[in-house]
Amino acid sequence: FYAAASTVTPDAPSTVAGIIFGVNITARDVYGNVYTSGGLQLLVEASLQDGSTGHASVEASDLADGAGGYRALLTLTAAGTYLLAVQHEGEVLGADGLESQLAVLPAEAHAPATVAEGPGLTSVTAGQLSAFSVYARDSFGNAQTALPAVTSSPPLEFT
Repeated sequence: FYAAASTVTPDAPSTVAGIIFGVNITARDVYGNVYTSGGLQLLVEASLQDGSTGHASVEASDLADGAGGYRALLTLTAAGTYLLAVQHEGEVLGADGLESQLAVLPAEAHAPATVAEGPGLTSVTAGQLSAFSVYARDSFGNAQTALPAVTSSPPLEFT
């Protein structure tokens, strides 16, 4: 087995929080041939690139060996850019020995996780304008940044 000749290929460059996605791993020998001996103990890790904690590391939930081909299934719940690394005995697989990047996007907005803030929610004077903000989040608490801004002209009026 030769880690530098092996390949790691995520199903796509991005996924959505909470969705299972796969990573294909092809083990190769020093000459680039598929390594068919099997039985390799591989560790799959996904770490947030900004170094934040919480969902910083995830092991493969399923790692199947198929004559040199392995498949790992991962589910990441924190949105952000991850570094995806597959290791064998501490050595990162791939030609350059570097991790692959994977973007995890927020899932769809989830009303119970959405937060409203601002003075317009707690104190309003009749006849005066007041404001509040609504921050949409998915069911994992990730900020939903893909939603369009909502503005009103003239301002909304409640009676």
